[in-house]
Amino acid sequence: MTKYDRQAAIDKAMELFWQRGYQATTMRDLQQALDMRPGSIYSGFGSKEGLFREVLNCYTQNSLDLLNKHLTQTSDAMAGLERFFYASLEPGDCPSTEPCRICLLTKVVTEIGDSHQELAECARLSLEYIEHAFERALRASQQQGKLEESANCRELACWLQMQMIGLRVYASVQSDPECLRQMVARVFNALPVTS
Repeated sequence: MTKYDRQAAIDKAMELFWQRGYQATTMRDLQQALDMRPGSIYSGFGSKEGLFREVLNCYTQNSLDLLNKHLTQTSDAMAGLERFFYASLEPGDCPSTEPCRICLLTKVVTEIGDSHQELAECARLSLEYIEHAFERALRASQQQGKLEESANCRELACWLQMQMIGLRVYASVQSDPECLRQMVARVFNALPVTS
């Protein structure tokens, strides 16, 4: 049995799915990108769908790790959350040199729809995990006295998720980093922060 680097295979599959989408990616595409035979892919991941689930889980964990990194680099939770937004819009977020800033989870939900309900649900749950992480950061900011006590952190987390999705789509067609920085600043200026 040929040994392979599982994480490297998931990373390569992530890039391929991100670029082409789930439905347009064939097993032959995966074989070439991962440099694996079909039997090895099936043995390691069960199926194309099984590999895709692992890609979604990895992408979600990477997003949560990035958020946590920015939250732990500062004692100001709101500043960490804002830095996460900036970092998520940088082209380096996608493993490829090509612009693919649209959130992979958002892409999955919009591309797959009802044709693969289990995968779409997996992506929706991942978006919820990220939204809950936003809520925790907002509550931390509230406890730090940076966000108004009357603010509804749950609703604001939903609103931030919506803004993030919109910004990621906008970033896929807008290449000016200063424009994107201004858009992120507007999002955070709209929050009910304390003066």
